Amino acid sequence: MKLYYEMWADALEAIKTSKSYMTYKDKVVTVFVLFMVAQGFNVVFILLLLSRVLKFDVFIDFNIFPGSYLDKALSGIVTLYFPFALINYYLIFYKKKQLKYMESRSLNTGGKALILYFSISILLVLMYIIINKWVL
Repeated sequence: MKLYYEMWADALEAIKTSKSYMTYKDKVVTVFVLFMVAQGFNVVFILLLLSRVLKFDVFIDFNIFPGSYLDKALSGIVTLYFPFALINYYLIFYKKKQLKYMESRSLNTGGKALILYFSISILLVLMYIIINKWVL
């Protein structure tokens, strides 16, 4: 968990000092979404590995919209991203905990740790898909 908090603090400190047309609040939302998407990709990777062994569907089924595309998108958002939005909010931002983490951080990569984490999360899923398609 320490690395998790360090990566958050490093990313938040990096956006605080970066020059951009976006406001600080917009930058925080961007970092929040990047973490959430990376964590969603990690869950997808774990589910892909488990689907080789176990046959089950973890997605919540919705039948709200006509057709199935919007229902599947809503199912993916609720299953993969909504839980991480809640977890990240309560672990990092609730009662301004991010300020405490930013003061006591030891990781100083200028936000590159988040980019590395995000890239590895996406690459794991892509490598699994490629290996599963052409090798297995």
